[in-house]
Order: sequence, then structure tokens, then C-alpha cells
Amino acid sequence: MNWSISHHSCSEGSTGDSGFTLVEVLVAISLLTIVLTSIYGIFSAVSSAKERLDSDSTDYQLARVLFDRLGRELRSYHPVAQLSFKGRGSADTLSSLEFTTRAVSTLAGEETGIALVRYWLEPDPQSDQNTGVLLRSETPLLGAVKSETEVRVLRLAAGIAEMDLRFYNSGQWFDSWDGQGGALPELVEISLRLESEPGQETLFRSAFDLAKGKGP
Repeated sequence: MNWSISHHSCSEGSTGDSGFTLVEVLVAISLLTIVLTSIYGIFSAVSSAKERLDSDSTDYQLARVLFDRLGRELRSYHPVAQLSFKGRGSADTLSSLEFTTRAVSTLAGEETGIALVRYWLEPDPQSDQNTGVLLRSETPLLGAVKSETEVRVLRLAAGIAEMDLRFYNSGQWFDSWDGQGGALPELVEISLRLESEPGQETLFRSAFDLAKGKGP
């Protein structure tokens, strides 16, 4: 019996090359670009939200501190002869508020019992934005009274786009108040518009009941 062996030639690389075509590479790059862009957008949105929350938190904290201080001093109002409770809103000029109070601070350098405090808004020379700075002065009325030039002025808050005051009494709202002889309005409404960033403003408003504080 004759056996025949057939020889089959095997060419190298018969399985073909496993590389990517140019179209496949371009598709992969496009998909990777889309994924990276989406990830960047998510991180950018999260970062912007965090910055906004931090800014809002700072504004809320500042407004709370200012309103707490104003409320404490207004509720401690004490009438003094020949001095009046004065205030004006922002209708014609920059707002201001002036009154006498027992809630004095150490700004005058000593405990005086009663002081004349004044709050007012004026353009901020230290800011390149069109915002104002809230200032406060305190003049002692008992003990060693300092001269007007010695009264210290404190910068309470900067970045204030607007401060407005209204005064309520006998069913009406007034844009200004000049209470001769210590006459008080029933309510004092104070509005603060804070600008932490250009074009980003937050409005805060609070009202203080002074009806219980009338009289000595």
C-alpha cells in the first residue's frame, strides 16, 4: 500500500494584522473627547456651585451680624435731651441712622453708659466697584466726652450696593424720620443689598419693633 503525504504550504500571517484602522482611531478619540468634556463640565459646575455657596454663606453671615448689632442697639434706645432719633432712606441721598443707646461698645475706649451712635453709607474709596461702605461712629455722652475729631469711625462692611431705611408709625411708612424730643417710630425697616461679585447681588431685609422701647 502506498501512502501519499500531501504538503500544504502555510503562509505566515494568515490570521491577518490586528491593528486599528484610521476610522476606528478617530472614533475612539471622539468618544474620549466627549467623556473628558462631560467630566470637566461636571467638575466645573460643582466648583461654581461651591464658590456660589461660599459667597452666599459669607453674605448671610455678614447680614446676620449687622442686623444683630443694629437690633441690639435699637432695642436699647435711651432718649437724651436735645437729641433726636434720626434716619433717612436712599430716596434722595445715601442712607443714615442716628440715635442714642445704652448698648455701647468699647469703640469709645471706655464704658460710658450711654452713647450717640451713627450709621451711614458712603462710596468706598478702597473699591473699584460702584459699591459703598457702611460706617459707624460712637460718641460717649457720659463721662469724659471726646471732641468730634477724636471720635473713631469704624468700617463695618464693604461691598454694599444699597442700604435703604423706612420708618413705620400710625399706619404709614416714611422714608425719613426726625424724632424731636426722642419720638420713636413703631418699626424701623432696614434693607441691605450686598454685592459680593460684580453683577451678583443679594438682598437682605429686617424690621425692628421699637414700640416697646418708647419712653425712658
